[in-house]
Amino acid sequence: MDTFTLVLLEPDRELTIGNVEELLVKTKDGELGILSHHIDRLCNLVISERKVKYNNAFHLFAIGGGTLSFRQKENKAILCLESFEEDKDIDLVRAEKAKKNAEERLKQKLSLVEETKFQIRLERAINRIRVKNTNQ
Repeated sequence: MDTFTLVLLEPDRELTIGNVEELLVKTKDGELGILSHHIDRLCNLVISERKVKYNNAFHLFAIGGGTLSFRQKENKAILCLESFEEDKDIDLVRAEKAKKNAEERLKQKLSLVEETKFQIRLERAINRIRVKNTNQ
């Protein structure tokens, strides 16, 4: 099977995965599957659990939202993300604490900006917990 290169970018780190067979992402418009030599594509990604197939196995990631760019000419997918963690790297205790903190803050009177910020933190924490619990 043909493969492609996947680059995961966060503001402070980068992970390159070679020989990717399939990438499944979630956009605002729904699910999208990327295979080798996909047409050029640019789309926004939502907070979700994502699967990447490489080395003949699916690997699960918690994605904190961002952008996907696939370049057919280079046969490369680049994900510019707010955050990403592979399921094996997620600290469940930390994720549960982040969820609890966000829930507590959302019970308080907040500005619209603060409320939005803590809603996103809560959504990310719930996503990380879901991803971690999927493979346990």
